[in-house]
Amino acid sequence: MMKQEDKYNSYEDEIDLFEFWDGLVQEKVTILITIIASLLMALIFLLLSDDVYEASAKVQVQQVQQVQQVQQVQLQKGEEAKPYVSIEPASKTAELLSGISKANLNEVKKVDGVLIVTSQGINKTQLVKNVENTIGLIKERHAKIFTALSSSGVKSVLPTEMIGNVTVTDQPVKPKKALILAVAGVLGLMLGVFIALIRRAVKNRHQKELVKA
Repeated sequence: MMKQEDKYNSYEDEIDLFEFWDGLVQEKVTILITIIASLLMALIFLLLSDDVYEASAKVQVQQVQQVQQVQQVQLQKGEEAKPYVSIEPASKTAELLSGISKANLNEVKKVDGVLIVTSQGINKTQLVKNVENTIGLIKERHAKIFTALSSSGVKSVLPTEMIGNVTVTDQPVKPKKALILAVAGVLGLMLGVFIALIRRAVKNRHQKELVKA
């Protein structure tokens, strides 16, 4: 059986909850103004921000015939002998050229020996040039490596080449307008509630001081 004191505390909690909601309702104008102000700031930011597009292309890393001696060693170790291998791991190419290329390089994880080259900016023509120039750097590097290895009997099976064409996004990839507006609305609501609670607390304190006086 619930004690009388527990009933009283539960009743007080319910009253506090209703007072909390009533306070927010009374301060609805403050909350609404805060949300609108937050959304307006987000809109101004979006209007002042440039649309950013992305150009991208996939590059097949040069494939070479594995040296027979290496295949024999792999078989002796119980490993799978691969007749064809990339002239250089795609991840290593991306790591070494990322610092000097105008585009970003990343290894395609699910496809062996394939790089994806991307460039972001506001000028679509320049983005395509950045990707094409970076692909040129990749080809030059792999050509030098192949020249150095050709003396050991390594033969080329597939050259380093672009798969398809350079593609450019029709829609901007940045800024993400819907996401920014949604976050601004949520933050405006949270800030509005916070301000409303402070205003209610100040009003209640002022009323208590008047009653005591």
